[in-house]
Amino acid sequence: MEITDPNVEKGFINELLKQFNFRPNYTFVNKPRGEETLGQWEGAISDLIAKKGQILLGGIFPDDEVHKDFECSSTYLADAYTWVVPRAFNIPPWAAPMIIFSDLVWYSTVAGFVVCVISWRTFGYLSGDSLYHNSIGHCFMNTLVSNLGFAAYARPVKFSLRMFFVVFSLYCILFVTGYQTKLIDVLTNPPFLYQIQTVEEMVESGLAFGGFEELHDLFQNSSDAFDCMIGAQWTDVADLHGAMLDVAVHRNFSLLVSRLELAHASASLGQLTAASGEHKYFAFESNVFTVPLEMVALRGFPFMHMWAVNERVRDWFATHVLRRRARLQRGEAGEGGTPLSLEHMEGGFFALFLGYISGTLVLLIEIAVNSQWFKSNVEKVKTKLAKKLK
Repeated sequence: MEITDPNVEKGFINELLKQFNFRPNYTFVNKPRGEETLGQWEGAISDLIAKKGQILLGGIFPDDEVHKDFECSSTYLADAYTWVVPRAFNIPPWAAPMIIFSDLVWYSTVAGFVVCVISWRTFGYLSGDSLYHNSIGHCFMNTLVSNLGFAAYARPVKFSLRMFFVVFSLYCILFVTGYQTKLIDVLTNPPFLYQIQTVEEMVESGLAFGGFEELHDLFQNSSDAFDCMIGAQWTDVADLHGAMLDVAVHRNFSLLVSRLELAHASASLGQLTAASGEHKYFAFESNVFTVPLEMVALRGFPFMHMWAVNERVRDWFATHVLRRRARLQRGEAGEGGTPLSLEHMEGGFFALFLGYISGTLVLLIEIAVNSQWFKSNVEKVKTKLAKKLK
């Protein structure tokens, strides 16, 4: 009998019973393990006592009360419990051109640009190069064009400025290559916004949270005030897959779950994995607690201690999960990745829009400055100032 998803530990038992040529029959029991109340066992253990099955398995924690009344196997898999919350949203693709580098890199790039403009102007002036390389405007435009990966309009004549130009061109090649490489990576796999990473942040976020009923007692009976607060707001969960869909798809729940069950659910539900292969949920790195698992049978069951589960079963589970995930991803491979969309290009269009606006403003200023009306007014102002100074 099983009290969790039958596909997980059913495979364990089938693997072990092959050596005995046994063919087991399974019955799914949608109940918690059960507790002893006034000498009577409840839950799935009551079905075991009623001899509806010979073995009870499915995430059974070692318990002195169970050991006292039942035959138990050796522990076969250490399982850790952790909180699972919705994965943070991806950073909008339009922001990709700006988030590629950290702030320090951008500040260094701007400072390097200014230094290169001044250096170009200085080398051009001291070396006596052509007037083109003495003009601060031309030096500014050539530096900008080179930084963008294009060739400068005119090459220096003097060897000192040529040496600077060669080294500067190598810098521009490395800069543009690094930027483009990171840009492709960010557009293909955009990073995430801030991710909830602690229980305190999870509670403050306002998400509902909970887990299986037997885990509720750990917080309800705790002497810690924060644990008691979690216990007071706890939501009991009966369906693991439904709860994981609430976490990953509906994004309105946080679940305390075992990493073993989490791995199996991820290999069973395609909705928990994005097209890029990343999980749509985030499991905290720290564990709430760690427990080994065991099987339970009635006293005197003859084969219990013959089924010592070893590293073979652990390896089998890891391989089983990887294969299931691979099949899920192959089945969804036809959907392909995220295509390039207008949202990805919004950053480029925004830069183009700013270019048009700034260019138009500068054009209007140039027209106004070069107009006869402006020039005549400037001359009048100069004449009045000269008269006042006299």
